[in-house]
Order: sequence, then C-alpha cells, then structure tokens
Amino acid sequence: MTTTQLHRLLYRSEQTNIFQEIDLQKILNTARDKNAARAVTGLLISRGLFFLQLLEGNAEHVVETFYRIKQDARHKNVEVIVNEEAASRVFPNWSMGLIDDTSSSFSIPEMLKTIDSILMQKEKKSNVKIVEILRVFSMKIKN
Repeated sequence: MTTTQLHRLLYRSEQTNIFQEIDLQKILNTARDKNAARAVTGLLISRGLFFLQLLEGNAEHVVETFYRIKQDARHKNVEVIVNEEAASRVFPNWSMGLIDDTSSSFSIPEMLKTIDSILMQKEKKSNVKIVEILRVFSMKIKN
C-alpha cells in the first residue's frame, strides 16, 4: 500500500485493566511521538472499560498504526467501526487528543450519548454520526 489518500479509521475495544490517569497519559505521550513522525492525527476516548479511537492520515500509516495498536495486550475485542477515505481531518493539528471519564467534554450530552451508544454497541449505524459530532466538538476539546 503506497497511497497518500487521506484515510480515517475508528475502532472500539475493551480495556483489559482499569487505567488510571497516569497510565492514559503515558499512552497519550507515546502516541503523540509516534503519530507526529508519521503525520497521523486523532483522538483517544477512554470511557469506563472501553476505548474509542479515531486515527487519520495517509492510509498506509493509519493501517500500520492500527495494526500495532491492535496487538497491544492492554485491550481486547477490537472492532473497527469506520474504515474509509476522508476528504479532511477531524483533528488536523493533533498528533493525538485524549478524552477520559474526567474530561469536561463528557458534559456535552449529545457527545456522551453517542459515544456510549457506540461503546455499548447499541447503535451500529452511528459511525458517521460520531465522526461528525467529534468534528463539531473538536474545537471545544482540549488536546
């Protein structure tokens, strides 16, 4: 795969352990370093025992990043929700952002409801909805 087409991949997974804030910060720091070198951007959401992560960038780099993440033993039951070409990035200036249970972003009811529906697999057709909600609220989310 050698395409430079912008690509987006969104997945959900279950954490194998409960992550503390310091653990999430370590994951975030590592992701930012690796992603910046490959021009991959995105957002990691940690909610309860679940992860939801959006990756954006060159298709080859996104797929390689996802494959590496998928092999990580800190989560299981990885399920791809969105895997598509993209016209633009949702998070063009972030090597990786983070929302966790302590984030003020979870006080945004529509975002919280949609994220919970995806994480609990109640809403299978919400893949476009979550990307658009993340786009709308990306300016309000601290990176």
